[in-house]
Amino acid sequence: MRCVLCLLLLVLPLPALADGWAALERDGAIAIMRHALAPGGGDPAQFVLEDCETQRNLDARGRGQARAIGAELRLRGVKFDKVFTSQWCRCRETAALIEMGAVQALPSLNSFFCRTR
Repeated sequence: MRCVLCLLLLVLPLPALADGWAALERDGAIAIMRHALAPGGGDPAQFVLEDCETQRNLDARGRGQARAIGAELRLRGVKFDKVFTSQWCRCRETAALIEMGAVQALPSLNSFFCRTR
């Protein structure tokens, strides 16, 4: 396995990854990141995990961030064997927009700050 990308929940700016690029080229490397920009904090009290309309979601800047991160990863030749994400819509959308492979939602990556229904 080359490396696995787990998308959890705010993406580091690309310059913060400068020292990490070489690490991503090593066999067995794991990259962990949070979702791209989704303005606000937390989710409304009555959110429903399966209903994106009830959650805090990526905005246009966040979608641009996710696409830019994916483009940079591809430009640098980084490849992932697997891409995992939590079930939150902002996380799933970030994972899809980076376009680094099929995305698999893992409930174990979900937020532990609140209970889901």
